[in-house]
Amino acid sequence: MRKLLDWPLVCLLAVALSLLAVPQMDWGLALSVSQQTLGGNTLTTRNLVAPTNLTASAAGHDVQLGWTAGQQGDGYSVLGVANGNNSDCSAAVFGSIGSTAGTSFTDSGRFSPQGSYFCYQVKTTYGPWSSQLSNPIAAGQIGFVANTLTIQNDGDHSACSGSGSQQFGQSGFLDCGDQVIVGFNQAVDPASGPTSSQTVCAGMNLTLASTTATGNCETASFKVGSFTKSLVTGSQVVAHALGETPKALILWTSSDLNESFTGSFMLAFGVGDGTTSKAISAASQDAVGTSNTSSRIANKVLTIVQWGQVLIAEADLSSVDATNFTLNWTTNNNQGYVIHFIAIGGSAVSAKVVGWTMPTATGNKAVTGVGFKPDLVIHFHANDTFTANPPTSVAGASLGVGAMEVNGSQWANHFLSLDNQGTSNTQRGQQTNAAILAFNSSLSLTKKASFVTMDADGFTVNFSTANGNASQVFSLALKGVKAKAGNFTKSITTPTATQAVTGAGFQPRLLLLASFQDVTQANPVAHTRLGFGASDTINKGSAALTDADAAGTSIAKSIDKTSKVFVKVNNNTPAVDAEANLTSLDSDGFTLNWTTNDAVATQMTYLALAPLTLPNELLVLGQLSGGSVGVCNCRFNAAYTLGNSNKTMTVTIGARVTGANYPSVSSSVWSFSPTTIITKMLSSTGAFHICDNNSASGNCLPATSGPQSP
Repeated sequence: MRKLLDWPLVCLLAVALSLLAVPQMDWGLALSVSQQTLGGNTLTTRNLVAPTNLTASAAGHDVQLGWTAGQQGDGYSVLGVANGNNSDCSAAVFGSIGSTAGTSFTDSGRFSPQGSYFCYQVKTTYGPWSSQLSNPIAAGQIGFVANTLTIQNDGDHSACSGSGSQQFGQSGFLDCGDQVIVGFNQAVDPASGPTSSQTVCAGMNLTLASTTATGNCETASFKVGSFTKSLVTGSQVVAHALGETPKALILWTSSDLNESFTGSFMLAFGVGDGTTSKAISAASQDAVGTSNTSSRIANKVLTIVQWGQVLIAEADLSSVDATNFTLNWTTNNNQGYVIHFIAIGGSAVSAKVVGWTMPTATGNKAVTGVGFKPDLVIHFHANDTFTANPPTSVAGASLGVGAMEVNGSQWANHFLSLDNQGTSNTQRGQQTNAAILAFNSSLSLTKKASFVTMDADGFTVNFSTANGNASQVFSLALKGVKAKAGNFTKSITTPTATQAVTGAGFQPRLLLLASFQDVTQANPVAHTRLGFGASDTINKGSAALTDADAAGTSIAKSIDKTSKVFVKVNNNTPAVDAEANLTSLDSDGFTLNWTTNDAVATQMTYLALAPLTLPNELLVLGQLSGGSVGVCNCRFNAAYTLGNSNKTMTVTIGARVTGANYPSVSSSVWSFSPTTIITKMLSSTGAFHICDNNSASGNCLPATSGPQSP
């Protein structure tokens, strides 16, 4: 006979087994069993059903939680844990942060670091027990932040005319009708947002809701362009599209008509500051038994000399304004050569062209008469033997270009093609520790000068090599620009080859490339070769030339392109060895795309330019950075609208009010830096300013946003 006290245990086991047989019981939810000694030996059970539909929404400095009620409990346990920049809470390990009897909970003071995520979980409770499975989880982005960002091409052009300053629908460009859509994690107070009088500024970055209504967006502006030379003497008006009056012009041409190779070369460079102009040219005739070469320096903005010291074309810079520059061709031929230019302007920019002579002994050489302390100086010369005062043409083709900037980076190249030789005698050289370089036909240096200082009225260079010739040189000095005179080794990857070049220290607005078309060389080497080109990402122009050494019949060729930023020709065929497009101007340099490429690690030099300082644009909304904004220095009207219960702000681009073109905008990853005005962009709850106490250096997003479709 079984003892009487065993019967309660038998009964309990029977009840438990009967519960297992109940089909409607949800065993995915925790079963909490309570046993008490009651009258009649009754047993109670309670199945705790987890809550559902947990939401976590930032509200001022707090996070407001809400959920759909669970079942069989008498309250709820709220758990949480910080999760950094990750909104995925699946691996979170939670800790208790509170409890409540209702279906909502306020996590007070949960706002830092702003933009980060906090993971929440809620459980149904009854006494000491809680639901164990299917407890809902939600991530809340804490603080008051922008959590989405989209740049939409042609989002709404209903207010755009479609022409002029209201052109719309251009893919890859910011123009009328494009939209920037910023989503916030909590509602914006409409009274603290932008108004329709505030503009969008396209400079180094995109400034949204600037309180500045007029004027350019940057203190310096740069524009690359090309035009076809007039066929007659007299005035030629050229539109520069800079959007303001240039302070300096740089012109160059290889005197070609199209993008095909031309026999012979006539290379020309010129610079002008609106008052003073200087120009240089070098030429070599193709397919002759005795070399026929010339050089010329003139007080013109452009001069083109032909072999035999024949002046082909020459122009003064007669005027310049915010729309055009005007050339006066005092000599001209009937060939429509393609001529490239760089226009440089800006409120902070000063420019001066000065001519001077190289010293006849080694040591420092101070050049004065500039009128300011430069940030950048570009030099031109026609070899150490060119001592006559301009305007003068001499036998022998020689041309040197060099650059140096205030922080000490520099480079120089030079080529030489002797005249009247039965067997051609041509050389080239390039150095990255000098700003001026010259040598003779024996491949011996005759002049070499390096940067020393930028001075209050000019600059000082040190001639470590010199001879007895007081040779002519002229320089363009610029103030108010940020510059890097750098160098890199060309990619050797099979095309199409993308090459990112870093080390500029800033995001350029203009890129100039130059090379003697060979690998790094400590000394001058055979063959005249030069490549030169520039781009502002929208426009580009390049020229390349070759003049073979030791040829019984001269082999002199040139090529010019407006479709490439640089062309390499290092052969006598002639053939293009490599050529590149400028893909983007980046935060620390630039990216090239070599559409044709060889496997030779050619030494390239470059000059990167940008505004020295950016204007203090006061923002009501913020600034977009990280993606590439093509050169524009332009301002747009804009419309600002709030939607989605004031959680979404749409910025619709309107008419362009300053600037001469539309900036390119890359399909890239952008970040948003919010306004610093503490009375602007407030939360609708608690007057909480966007990104107060932000630990992400002003970036309102915890990470950069996804790809855009400009």
